[in-house]
Amino acid sequence: MLGSSGVQRHCPHRASTRCAGNVYFQENGLNVTIERGAGSADALSKLAAGRYAFSKGDMYSMMEFNEKNPEVPLIAVVIESNRHPGGIFTLKRNGITDPKQLAGVKIGAPAGDGARRLWPVLANIIGVDPEAVEWVNCEPALREPLLARGEVQAISGFGPSVVPSLQKLGISEDELEVFYFNDYGLNLYGPIVMSRLQYVRENPDIARGFVAGYVKGLVETIQDPVAAFATLPKHFEGADALDQETELARLKYTIANYWDTPDTRANGVSAVDLERLQTSLAQVAEGYGLQRVPDASEILTTEFLPPKEARMFA
Repeated sequence: MLGSSGVQRHCPHRASTRCAGNVYFQENGLNVTIERGAGSADALSKLAAGRYAFSKGDMYSMMEFNEKNPEVPLIAVVIESNRHPGGIFTLKRNGITDPKQLAGVKIGAPAGDGARRLWPVLANIIGVDPEAVEWVNCEPALREPLLARGEVQAISGFGPSVVPSLQKLGISEDELEVFYFNDYGLNLYGPIVMSRLQYVRENPDIARGFVAGYVKGLVETIQDPVAAFATLPKHFEGADALDQETELARLKYTIANYWDTPDTRANGVSAVDLERLQTSLAQVAEGYGLQRVPDASEILTTEFLPPKEARMFA
């Protein structure tokens, strides 16, 4: 499996963290290696090329990829987060209190940043010209320092990556002004685990076993993040080099804001409201300028999910 980035890569054996190396585990008779990716675009292209059986990434980037590459359709098999973590982050001292005020502002982000790609969708909804902002390209590791130093007035990104990284730089949540896409007219789902449609059709038992293991890891991690984090050295040889405090805070932030939600408490991990999903696909398709809005069944299959009782954590 390929992670979309080094941020919040989830190992379905009770470990979730940012890391630069590989994670190895065994689950349901499968020997699985999770390797670091370089963003959703990288994860999509390598998955489509057959280099990996599964990959983690952004559902809406996958939708766009499928339209441009119809010969190799990809499909989500797990929705990891009930709420999309993407947004625009600024500091209260910059005086930006409404996303409409981002017009004319310098925003720092990597060129392939998933949240950056969603800016036009948000801009269309709030009535701002998507071209009105000035994007400043930067490496992922430089994004938060640029904001802290005032070299940009805002950054785009995912909350579990941005917020703990800013805290490490001495900036508390109270000092942040955050415009999460889901709070401004969008109702997006978060990161997914995806595969090639052909692969899961040809290997349903592997898909079912992998998804069951992945979901089991999510459930156990939500139930006891400290215990889950403590298992990381067993699976990742570079765990000792991590900033333990920051990474555990990142995991807890992810659980509290994106995994443990009213929907998932009532319906389990990877629960999906198909009407909500279809609406979000239509919103993003318009913002991305796609030719058509795919049906939800083209984007997600729940065929390989374990039963509801195995996906409950509360």
